[in-house]
Amino acid sequence: QGVPFHGDHHTISYISTYLKQADIFIETGTAYSDSSHYVAFNFPDMPVYTDEPWDERYNISYEVLKKCPNVTMSRTPSPDFFKEIEEKETNLFDKTAVFWLDAHGDWIEPDGKRMFAWPLPEEVDYITKNFKKYAIFIDDFYNPYTPSHKFDEYRIPDHHLICGPDMIRNQLNGAKMYHLNHTEITSKMQPFVVGIGLVTNMDLLDDDEPIVENDGKGYEEIGRA
Repeated sequence: QGVPFHGDHHTISYISTYLKQADIFIETGTAYSDSSHYVAFNFPDMPVYTDEPWDERYNISYEVLKKCPNVTMSRTPSPDFFKEIEEKETNLFDKTAVFWLDAHGDWIEPDGKRMFAWPLPEEVDYITKNFKKYAIFIDDFYNPYTPSHKFDEYRIPDHHLICGPDMIRNQLNGAKMYHLNHTEITSKMQPFVVGIGLVTNMDLLDDDEPIVENDGKGYEEIGRA
């Protein structure tokens, strides 16, 4: 179904190595269900939770994901979405969890009102404070070591928001932050590499993918919110 994780073979491969050791997959920002469907189809015994507040996208994704019995969809925006999962999953915080965070941005309500939310700091703080073992993959993440990677930024009144390390550095709570650092373009969907951040308290898994740790040194920061 579609092109999961931007259709980037390196990103798909690396996330899959973590999924093979995980008990649960949680996605914020379903969009059109490509990534959640990939996980649900390839890991049919794994609970998959995903949220999408935009009705148009939710309805399209629902028609795809309703065929996957291991998927639970929600319209509740993140991070309140996490509370719903707490109520449904016994011993949630004891489970090894893989996250795909892509809820930063805007959506349109049924009445046509455009809404904006950027819950990334709250999401990372919640996960790193509660889960015992986790790997958090962050979509559209600024990579200061490979600036050619695409990332999200928004200019709203009084703020220039960069989806990147500066936004979550104070929410790591002892976890380490990394960047997927490949430069090969493998996606048939887009002619560039999208930056992917990784926050985890687990050891890096043995893989051939280039990974660089972000310890806050060795690069020039850009645009704080």
